Amino acid sequence: LCVALCEALGGTPLFPEPLELREPEAYLRAPAAERACHTAIAMLCVNETLSVAFIEDLRARCSDPAVRRVLDATVADEDTHRAFGWAYAEKA
Repeated sequence: LCVALCEALGGTPLFPEPLELREPEAYLRAPAAERACHTAIAMLCVNETLSVAFIEDLRARCSDPAVRRVLDATVADEDTHRAFGWAYAEKA
């Protein structure tokens, strides 16, 4: 859907250059369960919550039907898994 939108706007969709992930030494030394909990909180609880809010705001102000379809699909996808991080953090 995003590729089609990019092409419709005259762009050429490209994958971004891969980034090198450099984790802090304290994180790497932590037990796996602790690292998983850190990841759930940072990526799934905090980042997903903010991302969904930004996307919902864009969708509310969007007047272009093609862009709106992409935003609708993105928000619908988020609704299916937005609770995963919070549930994991609660159980951890």
